[in-house]
Amino acid sequence: EVEVEVVAASAATPTQERKRLRTGGLTLGSPGAKRAVPVTLQGLLPVSVRQPAAPTLDEDTLERHRAHLSPTLGADALASTWEFACVLDFFSRFADEVDGARSDCLAQHKKRERQRWAREERTRYDEETLRCSVSFSAAGLAAALVGHEDGDRVLMADIHVALLKGLHPRAKNPPCRMNWLQFVARHMADSWPKVCLNQDAPQCFFIKKNGEAEEAYWAMDAVHRLRALRFLCEVASDLNARITSRVEQAKEASFLPLSARDVAKKLGPDDKGVAFTLRPGGKQKKTLVVTGQTEFVDSLRQSDADHFATDHYRREYMLLRLRGAQGSCFLVRTARAVTAVGQGGGEGQGEPAQGECEVVCASGEEFVSFVANHVDTKLFGGKARSRFRDLVVELEAELEAEQKARRVRKELGGNPFAGHAMAARTEDGRRRSGRNRAAPARYGVESTTTSEESESEDEDEVSSSSSGGEGSGDEAGSQRADADFSVSEGESDEDRDDEEDEDSGSGSDEEEE
Repeated sequence: EVEVEVVAASAATPTQERKRLRTGGLTLGSPGAKRAVPVTLQGLLPVSVRQPAAPTLDEDTLERHRAHLSPTLGADALASTWEFACVLDFFSRFADEVDGARSDCLAQHKKRERQRWAREERTRYDEETLRCSVSFSAAGLAAALVGHEDGDRVLMADIHVALLKGLHPRAKNPPCRMNWLQFVARHMADSWPKVCLNQDAPQCFFIKKNGEAEEAYWAMDAVHRLRALRFLCEVASDLNARITSRVEQAKEASFLPLSARDVAKKLGPDDKGVAFTLRPGGKQKKTLVVTGQTEFVDSLRQSDADHFATDHYRREYMLLRLRGAQGSCFLVRTARAVTAVGQGGGEGQGEPAQGECEVVCASGEEFVSFVANHVDTKLFGGKARSRFRDLVVELEAELEAEQKARRVRKELGGNPFAGHAMAARTEDGRRRSGRNRAAPARYGVESTTTSEESESEDEDEVSSSSSGGEGSGDEAGSQRADADFSVSEGESDEDRDDEEDEDSGSGSDEEEE
C-alpha cells in the first residue's frame, strides 16, 4: 500500500514543497485539489487497483470455451484432480530411477518367482511390459485407473509392481502381479497417516485373501485407487535408493555459489567440468565438479507447474512437462478466475480445489492444436502468446523424435534382427527378395508364435522323431548338424533361464538372504 501524508495548503515548508513537486504540482488534501492519482505514483499502487476489470465468464462464454478442453480427457473428472497431475509429474521426473532400481533386482526376482508361482501365474518381463509400466500417457493412466478392460487392470498392477520392486529388492517373496496388494498394505500401515492427512486408508488392501482383495480393489471408486497410487509414489520418493541419491546430489550442489549455476548452463554435454570447493555446514572442504548435467534443487522443482500463463479471464494455466513417450506435456487451467496471487479455488491452500480444474491438453499433439486454434489476442496477452509459441517449437521436435522411435520399435517388434540384416542371397547365389523375408530358423526368431505354440511344436517334433517316421534320414542328420550352433525354436526364454538357474545353483540365494 502507498502511504501519502496529507498536508494543509497554507503550509509552505521546504519538505512540503518537495512533496508538491513530486506529486505533479498538487498537494493532496488541499482545498480544491482533485483526487487524481499522480503519474509518479501509478507504478507503486497495488496490482488490483491498476488492472482493468476482467471480462465475466457467463454461460455463453463458458459454453464456447469448452472447445478449449482436451478431446481425450476434457470431460474426465478424475484427470482434473491434483493427485492425477502428481502421479504424472513423479514418473516424468523419476521414471529412469524407478526402472533402474527394478532392473537391479529383476534377475533375482524372476528366479524366486519361478520357484514360488506356477508358469501360468508368472509375469513375462519383456521389453514392452517394462517400458509401459514406467512410461505411460495421461490417457493410459486414466484408463488404467478406471479398469474397464483387462489390459488396463494389468497395466495398473504393473505400475505398482515397478514401484514396489525398487522398495523391496531383497524380498524372499518379491512383489509381482499376484501379491502387490499385500506390499501396498504394509506401507499404508506405516505411512498413510503421514502422507494422506485427514483421509482413511482403503480397506481392500488389508484383506488377507488375494482374490478377495483384488475384487474389493476394483469395486471401490477410482478416486481412491488414484490416492493409493499417489501415496505409493510419495513413499518411493523417500525410500527408493536411486531417487534419494539423485535428490541428495541436487541438494549438495545447491550449496555452490550462484556462479556455479551460470557455469552449468554454459557447459555442453561434452565439455569438461569445472571444480568448485565448498564447506557445507562448517564441515570439511569438499570439491564438486560442475558439468552441463549437474542438477540443482531448483531444477528439480517445476515453476511452470505453479503458473504458466494467465488469460484475459484471470484463469491460470499450469503446465507439466512430461517425457516424450508420456505425451510431452499436460496442461490444466482453473475453472474460474483467480482473484489474487497464490489464491486459486482452494480454501487458503494456494492450490485449486478438486473439481475446479479443467484439462486443456493431455499430450503434445493436443497442445500444438490448442495453440494453433485458440491462442490469440481474444484470450491471451502478448507475453503469454509468445510463451505458448516458443514451447510449440520444442514440442514439435520432441514429437518428431518420438515418432521415429515408434517406427523403429514397430519395424523390429519382438525380433532382435531387422529384416535388412538377414541373409541377402539364396543358397544358389541369387539375390533374395526383401518382401516378407522370414528369419532363419537357426536364430530361433518367431515373432508370430507364442511360447505355448512353440512348446507344442517342440513336443510334436520330439514325438515324430522318436517314432522313426518317414524322412528321418538325411533330414534328421541335417537337423543334428544345425543343432550344434542353433537355439531351439520351441525353447522359450523362461526355459533357458530355468536351465541357467539350475547350473548356477541356489548358493547365491542363501548368501544374499
